[in-house]
Amino acid sequence: MDEALELALPPSGHYADSWSRYTPVKPIETADNHLRWEIKDMPGLDLENVHATPSWDALAARMTVMWGDEAVNGTENQWRAFGLWEDQIEAHRPDPTPEIIAKAQELTAGAPDLYTKLNRITTYIQKNIRYFIIMKGIGGWQAHYAADIYRNRYGDCKDKTTLLISNASGNRRPRPLPGRRRRRIARRLSIPMLQRISATMSSLLLNFRKAKKRSAPGGARKGGERQKLF
Repeated sequence: MDEALELALPPSGHYADSWSRYTPVKPIETADNHLRWEIKDMPGLDLENVHATPSWDALAARMTVMWGDEAVNGTENQWRAFGLWEDQIEAHRPDPTPEIIAKAQELTAGAPDLYTKLNRITTYIQKNIRYFIIMKGIGGWQAHYAADIYRNRYGDCKDKTTLLISNASGNRRPRPLPGRRRRRIARRLSIPMLQRISATMSSLLLNFRKAKKRSAPGGARKGGERQKLF
């Protein structure tokens, strides 16, 4: 099989390419700012007699080309650019409404610590927000607004995470952090989306601890647990 891809860039334009499951190929400049990649005699992906394999898309060779402001080289820079893009499309999605703030305060009233607050909020979301996903357009990447999720009572993983963030922010009381920890968090949050990922992982951690407590032997110690989100 032979494949070719051509890219015409504007003057002073730049690009970045990445390859998966294939040795990178250098482009040929056929004219000013006009690039062409060619692959010849590429063998097909034969899965006919292979059982229990992942999907074809997960095994096939892939090349990705980006151009313009989002074209960056290097894995870390690419993840940073992706995180910035994700932050842009998620901007204000978790903003709590008065109804969400009231529900968060109702759920966490009298809770002695952060663990109990997150436990109550997460349990509420699990029981009252039905899992439903619509993969259309950008819907696979962008969550709905927290207000819509709360009103409609359904959403997918990122929607439930967005509602968790909204409930947590609606119940949050800002307090100063020690200087050393504040600097450590600031360094880690210089990578976009990490705060959102931390919220998702806190939800997973919370459910793991709940399952662990249920399976603990009778004499196991139940207290003394400490939650670190960073």
